[in-house]
Amino acid sequence: MLRTSLATDPGDTFVGMATKTGIRVGDAVLVRFGSKRIRGEVIEDRGHLGENGVRILRVAWTPAHSDERLELEVPEGDVALARS
Repeated sequence: MLRTSLATDPGDTFVGMATKTGIRVGDAVLVRFGSKRIRGEVIEDRGHLGENGVRILRVAWTPAHSDERLELEVPEGDVALARS
């Protein structure tokens, strides 16, 4: 299992890249967002809708400066499990 220090919160650990069986709806994940990584939750598995059948996941998070919950859809290769 790959572990690095690229997490957004001090207690988080970045754990490898997503696989077809590794990430499910409800999992806490880290997602690349610009030059940062955000911690969010997978709220929907959109299926293999991406280019060449890449799996797409919908992730929700609440930015630190806002009470509004935001969502984005990302390829599974851009998502990693987050562990505290």
